[in-house]
Amino acid sequence: MSFSDNLNTLLAEACDEAIQAFRQTDKAYCQSVKRRAELSPVVAMLAEQEGEFLLTEEMRKCMAEYIALLTGPKEFEVLVACYTHGMRDCIKLLRRLGVLRG
Repeated sequence: MSFSDNLNTLLAEACDEAIQAFRQTDKAYCQSVKRRAELSPVVAMLAEQEGEFLLTEEMRKCMAEYIALLTGPKEFEVLVACYTHGMRDCIKLLRRLGVLRG
């Protein structure tokens, strides 16, 4: 495995750890994830459609809610948690490799 592959794996694992920690400590985020899972069959069905189609009011509401969950403040908090956790681990790795000193 190349250095780049190792670094990508390390960062992906760090992000996964951050998300798992976030899920365990934030009930609102955990509920958001569960709700997205409930809505995902509707989203998947729409994504697989070919050509034009009409949305029922219920489908439109599901899509709007799903998009709101993906773009809401909790998702931003998760991105920040992943970034912070990943950067911390990346700096540790660079120090261990001797690229950074301090």
